[in-house]
Amino acid sequence: MSRVVSCFAVIGVVLWFGAVGAAAAPPEIQRAVDKAVAYLNSRAADQQGQHSQYSPGKNALAAYAVFKSTHSTQDPAVAKGLEVVLNKFSGGEYNNSKKLEDVYEAAVDAMLLADVDGKQYAPQLQMICDYIVGRQLENGAWDYITHPRKSQGDVSVSQYALLGLWTGARFGAKIPLANWEKAVQWHMRFMLPNGSYNYVPGTNEGDAKGGATLSMTAAGGSSLLICYMHIHPDRYLAFSEHREPVKTVVKPKDDSVLEKVAIAGASPDNAARETPTVSGDAIDAAVRKNASSFAARYSPNGDIGDHAYYYYTLERYAALANVETLGNHQWFQECATKLIGQQNPDGSWDLSHYDSQTDKSVATSLITLFLLRSTGKVLNRDEPNFGQGLLAGGRGLPEDLASATFNGRTMEEKKKPVGPLDELLASLAETGDIDISDVQEQIVEQVQLGDRKELVKQKDLLVKLIKHSDPNVRLTAAWALGRTDDMRLAMHLINALDDKDVGVMIEARNSLCWLARRPRGFGFPADPFDGLPPNPPEEARLNAIRTWHKQVFTAWGNWYLDNRPYDDRGDQFEALLRKRLQELKEQIDT
Repeated sequence: MSRVVSCFAVIGVVLWFGAVGAAAAPPEIQRAVDKAVAYLNSRAADQQGQHSQYSPGKNALAAYAVFKSTHSTQDPAVAKGLEVVLNKFSGGEYNNSKKLEDVYEAAVDAMLLADVDGKQYAPQLQMICDYIVGRQLENGAWDYITHPRKSQGDVSVSQYALLGLWTGARFGAKIPLANWEKAVQWHMRFMLPNGSYNYVPGTNEGDAKGGATLSMTAAGGSSLLICYMHIHPDRYLAFSEHREPVKTVVKPKDDSVLEKVAIAGASPDNAARETPTVSGDAIDAAVRKNASSFAARYSPNGDIGDHAYYYYTLERYAALANVETLGNHQWFQECATKLIGQQNPDGSWDLSHYDSQTDKSVATSLITLFLLRSTGKVLNRDEPNFGQGLLAGGRGLPEDLASATFNGRTMEEKKKPVGPLDELLASLAETGDIDISDVQEQIVEQVQLGDRKELVKQKDLLVKLIKHSDPNVRLTAAWALGRTDDMRLAMHLINALDDKDVGVMIEARNSLCWLARRPRGFGFPADPFDGLPPNPPEEARLNAIRTWHKQVFTAWGNWYLDNRPYDDRGDQFEALLRKRLQELKEQIDT
């Protein structure tokens, strides 16, 4: 692959628990996710508008898991979950079920709204955060809304409360610094001497009867890290980048520190602009002690308790800590392999005691979120990708350069590139005097940040560029054609599926997925080399390309014939396409 394409490649992170590079996740993960999504959608469809078998929290959780995969609000699970959540707002307040799991419900509701459109639903996110803040105990923890015990707080409930607050803060919700500090002080106070956590400090509650568990140790660690992020963002950045922390506590004078955190968020008036009273050294020491405890005890099997809960908590903790290995264990690969082997034929999992024999939506949702590395996506971590094609998956143009300055708490928009879009595209025709990678970056930024109408105006030029002699120019044109949302241009992407350059073929397929609103196309791998061993023989590579090309071209060619604009039907392109499809069919048959 050329320098231009590889300059956008995903690079491995330096790992705190061990410097082992992250290998690409197998394509089996994508198939497992697709089966799980189908199961969750079928469960929603089976309800036929009745929510009696789904608690409101289960609806939102299933919707969140499905949307994380498909990014479509048209999926039955997403549409139903979103409807249920939005019906909880009235009179300027968030009115959830007020049932035992109300904090869990609020957090998942927030995650769904933030993922679907955090900017649009910012007022609702603030209402949810107000609700969660109102539920915080005086000592800084959270607990069930009604419970016979008289505890000092619940590690699990507190984790979801802080997850909900972080989610809202990323899109402008205002949470006082005092609430973050009370929460972190509680977690430092009730950490066990070895750095682990039990379910309900000071009681014998939970599966371990008061003893520490892996799930609670990861949950407590996640809460520490979320608080760290909001109280001392510069210190958290140093930790997550595996650098030595700054030993002084200073109030940021501007956004320069925050802009370095390439993660997620939203409010220029948020907590980090106040002067913290809790020592950054104290939080850092607690975080590291907890991390050592968890790494020493980690197991892909979890221990006691709800296993689906454990895997999703593990993913969140590892993403916040920015680690790919725990000791000598590559946690994601180990757990993903185990979970794929445990998936039921219908796409569900039997790994949560919150489920019933007829409804396994909780386990299926939580494990889907694990396999999708959902927290890592929020944090914009460099992580193994699967099923997203060369350009979106690490060998070409990134899908969204606009999110590169996301800090865990405040969204900083990137400056628009210099030079109008028409000039940038025109410069591609003169590749001898320019750095194509720079132009590619600017074109992507223009399309992501600018007015899409400007791209549509350049469609004639894009049609010319997709026939350019330089494959990097053709690749860029294929990417841009898909973002025009113009079905009449799909014919040029169909032609590009026959390109001699594999990168162009793959980007044409990716753009057709975008144009057709089919994120995963027709079930074939996004990368023809998926499933091949490292450094395969040339003949194996060529066979993989030939097989993939026939499958993808046939699927998209037939899709185009079924969906092309009515006025274009019966033209010369259609005749040529039908002839090409017949040729491929004969090759497949023989």
